[in-house]
Amino acid sequence: MGKGAAGGTGSELGQPLVEHGSDATTTFAEGDFEVGDAIESIGFGKFQWRLLMLTGMMFANDGVIMMQLSFLAPTAGCTFKLNVGEKALITSIVFIGMSIGSYACGVLSDKHGRRKVFLGSALWVAVFGIFSALSVNYAMLLFGQLLVGIGIGGVPVAFALFTEFLPTEGRGTQLVLIQSFWTVGVLSVCVLAWLVIPSLGWRWLLVITGLPNLVLIALAHLIPESPRYLAGVKGDSVGAMAELQRAADYNLKTLPAGTLRVSQPSATDQEVTVMDLFKHNQGLLTATIWVLWLLVTLLYYGVILLTSEVFQSEVDQASGRCRKMTYSDYREVFITSTAEIPSLIAAAFMLLNLGRKTSILSAFLGMSASMFVLVVASSRTAQALTLFAARGFANCAFTIIYMGTAEMYPTIYRTTGMGSASAMARVGGFAAPYLAQVVYDAAPSVAILLMAGLALFAAYVSTLLPEVSGNLSDSVPTESKEPAVAENVDVAQV
Repeated sequence: MGKGAAGGTGSELGQPLVEHGSDATTTFAEGDFEVGDAIESIGFGKFQWRLLMLTGMMFANDGVIMMQLSFLAPTAGCTFKLNVGEKALITSIVFIGMSIGSYACGVLSDKHGRRKVFLGSALWVAVFGIFSALSVNYAMLLFGQLLVGIGIGGVPVAFALFTEFLPTEGRGTQLVLIQSFWTVGVLSVCVLAWLVIPSLGWRWLLVITGLPNLVLIALAHLIPESPRYLAGVKGDSVGAMAELQRAADYNLKTLPAGTLRVSQPSATDQEVTVMDLFKHNQGLLTATIWVLWLLVTLLYYGVILLTSEVFQSEVDQASGRCRKMTYSDYREVFITSTAEIPSLIAAAFMLLNLGRKTSILSAFLGMSASMFVLVVASSRTAQALTLFAARGFANCAFTIIYMGTAEMYPTIYRTTGMGSASAMARVGGFAAPYLAQVVYDAAPSVAILLMAGLALFAAYVSTLLPEVSGNLSDSVPTESKEPAVAENVDVAQV
């Protein structure tokens, strides 16, 4: 699972961003309306539905790549006769690549545009997914999966591109929709692995899952550039107006009368780095986001991998033969994966009624409780139900954290913010197989209790977040010497 500042969102933790900051490097030309005004006029229509399908394909592929790791490690482990640590590295190496790719794609997207990085990532993942399928040894498989991970780092760019075309009204629900594509990918690969691996093997699974990205490349002419990026970062009024007009025409809407107001970029505006995320009193906010992304990723993928471990059958272990998944094992993994469907519905409901902050807190507490119950669950049915609940809570937390991050940073470094958070998440992803596989293999109860404790800690960290909703910000916030004060904002606006 694979993930800007809203009006009323803090430039420091909980403090509102201003529409036009006092930053001396940001000036505006004469004009009558801004990109945000145009997006509100365009509304949510056929254009956004089409963009949802396109960016959702990238999200679905992210879910496919991540979920297939729970099948790839044990099956490729049999092919190359790997021990438990070597199989865990197959998963971890992907997260190392994603850590590199997430930050690199975020920075490149803020410098060179969302569209180029989005399409480049899709092509990269397809090519190196097929390369991995051709692996003749363990080292080649690791190298291929490292490169796949780098490409998957572009998924937050797809999320940002979709977000930057959304009007304020209903944004929370619409962002849950794109997250649902992850679930589609997860469930699809569960069924695909169930059908393909027993008969054709893991190599064909990698080939088949690489093909949808090639379809996405073929549809490149339908993918727009973000007008918020063109106007707010590049100062390109012509390009931004062209993209806005295309969207308006497709939705049968009219743009506001007058001239589009754009930023006049300076040299410093073009050199966006991770250090910009700690300016304008946003240091505490950024640190909190990073910790939450790390923990939610560790816990989410930990539950996925733990499910395979719990339901994986041991065949002739005494004779040294590898572990293989049976028909019932694939079925149980699929059933627990369906927990993501009600979790998305729950996320949408909680956003409307509780707000982001309380929703994240509740989801982590629910996951912690599920892990504690799993320790004492003895029957296969009880284990399945408990893992179903844990998977649902983890996905709910991941969904809301992903959405909130996009809303907390202004356009000029929105994808840098999401990319750096995603890079931190991959540290958690790297650790997940060692906790859910290596530690579990040695001491099952210890691994489960550690996950329960980490979920409790994540719940505490979530209390440091502000409540956010409202418009995305296209300008850099002003510095404030006042202490951060949490501000509650009406979530119904989203």
